Amino acid sequence: KAKIGKEILKVENLHAGELVKDVSFSVKSGEVLGFSGLVGSGRTEAMRAIFGADKKNSGNVIYFGEEVNFKDPKEAINKGLGF
Repeated sequence: KAKIGKEILKVENLHAGELVKDVSFSVKSGEVLGFSGLVGSGRTEAMRAIFGADKKNSGNVIYFGEEVNFKDPKEAINKGLGF
């Protein structure tokens, strides 16, 4: 059994490109979160926007209690985020 800890990542009202509209979720230490959907549903685009690979139009990404806006994947990797 995993011990559920503090919130690590919180996404609020994420909008990116044409497919990602109003995505919100949070993940705590010890939790596993998966995203699934049909090709073209926007799941990959949402993750790419969080990671800084694609531009996000609006919304908040909070990583370890700090609002972040990764400009590119290298910045996300340097902060310890993986994709």
